[in-house]
Amino acid sequence: MAATLRGICRLATILMILLMVTMIIVINSLVVTRYFFSYSPSWTEEVTRFSMIWMVMLGAGVLTLFDDHIS
Repeated sequence: MAATLRGICRLATILMILLMVTMIIVINSLVVTRYFFSYSPSWTEEVTRFSMIWMVMLGAGVLTLFDDHIS
């Protein structure tokens, strides 16, 4: 059971890393399009918001499993 939970946590960590990279790319594209083209796509803010929410929820699950929260 412990090995399965560690595997799930590794999967969640990889997903969080991918979400962070997605956020960085989307925010950088937002800055570039806003600066150079005076245009800001509306979907960029929602993608970054949902990515942040999913990272917090997945991170909270991983931290709870390993009891690594700040106490």
